[in-house]
Amino acid sequence: MSEQMVKRLAMMSRADREGQKKRLLKLYDDANKISPADAKAELKRIAEKERWERAREGWNISRRELRQRVRSLRDELESYHAQIQAVPFDIPTGDFNIPDCLDGEKRKYHVELIEDFNPFIKGIFEMIDTVAKEHGCNEAIDFNAKLFSLKSECARTGFQIGVLAGVIFAAGSKDQVDKFERGLTFALSSLVKE
Repeated sequence: MSEQMVKRLAMMSRADREGQKKRLLKLYDDANKISPADAKAELKRIAEKERWERAREGWNISRRELRQRVRSLRDELESYHAQIQAVPFDIPTGDFNIPDCLDGEKRKYHVELIEDFNPFIKGIFEMIDTVAKEHGCNEAIDFNAKLFSLKSECARTGFQIGVLAGVIFAAGSKDQVDKFERGLTFALSSLVKE
């Protein structure tokens, strides 16, 4: 389908598009000899693209809300920092006990941090999940679980990179950067083949 035809269809309102769909397809078919199936597939692709664009616009937030989200993230991270600073004083808790300073505090998971911070992530996740269900993709596998695993790993990895980047960008000493690099290597030890 020509770019001009796509633009013309995209500019129409939903009611106009529904009413003129057949006439436009016939005109286009006569002019370019494409199959009705190809024309129908193109219209379906255009409608799906519009659906995603409308959803994306709905995920936008105000500047005030953005500032609130950044402040909330900062408060959460400062809480983590305070807990970490207390670890040396709570270390002697035994082999299988978590230090009290880490055990008693509620902390968000990586995914909760990113969903609370960026509405696009949760929105895209839900849209993909909905589309998968509409097309039967969730029948063969637990598509939602796989998608959640992907989101979780992306969040965790982004957070870990961000911690190391923060030390480097804050002009931390070589010893500090080395310490965080060792910590990141230890945190990612589950990725190592045995």
